[in-house]
Amino acid sequence: QLTNLRELSLNSNPISYLPSGIGQLTKLDTLDLSYTNISSIRKTLTNLRDLRTLNLAHTRCGVPPSFLRQLRRLHVLALDKEQAEAYKNSPSIPLDIKWIIKSTE
Repeated sequence: QLTNLRELSLNSNPISYLPSGIGQLTKLDTLDLSYTNISSIRKTLTNLRDLRTLNLAHTRCGVPPSFLRQLRRLHVLALDKEQAEAYKNSPSIPLDIKWIIKSTE
């Protein structure tokens, strides 16, 4: 049982999708999916009410999920430069979010 897990880093793992049980980690406040092959994130992330930091840099998530706005406590969204261009005018992104642009280095 990992229901009290606060931080999860899947950075650089060769995964292409999030497990369906990710939404059960309701205490999670930091989720790092950078440098994975994930191309979309599950709507079950809306169960992560304490999520404050989401790192999608260098993933295949080219389009912001429409449910990001439902993550009320999300304050930091880490993206790579290409993603930032795609996400910058999206109505899915909370207005008060802090952007972190990760370089390819």
